[in-house]
Amino acid sequence: ELMSAGLLDEFAEYFAGKPGVYALYDAKGELWYIGLANNLKQRLHAHKKDRHKKKWTKFRIFVVPRNKLGAVETILIQIARPKGNRTKGNVYGAKNITKEIHTRIRKKIKKYRSYF
Repeated sequence: ELMSAGLLDEFAEYFAGKPGVYALYDAKGELWYIGLANNLKQRLHAHKKDRHKKKWTKFRIFVVPRNKLGAVETILIQIARPKGNRTKGNVYGAKNITKEIHTRIRKKIKKYRSYF
């Protein structure tokens, strides 16, 4: 469920000091930015004053263990491709195999076409 940015102060105590991943949405409800935080309350309050301040009106938060923050954030960014994220994230040891799969499929198609 999306929460209004106006409710941030009212409910911040529930996620103060907690690590997690958050998503910021514009007035149309479209995803603008995905980020991670060791302290969700502080980070969301910081976004009320930084380069994103006029871009978002709603947010969503996900409490995530600290050791999983980077991986979860990266996966979400790479899948959703929010407009406000400058970098697309990277998980050490992770590999996007989509291009490799497409190459293999094309090779198989080419191989099977030679039979006909």
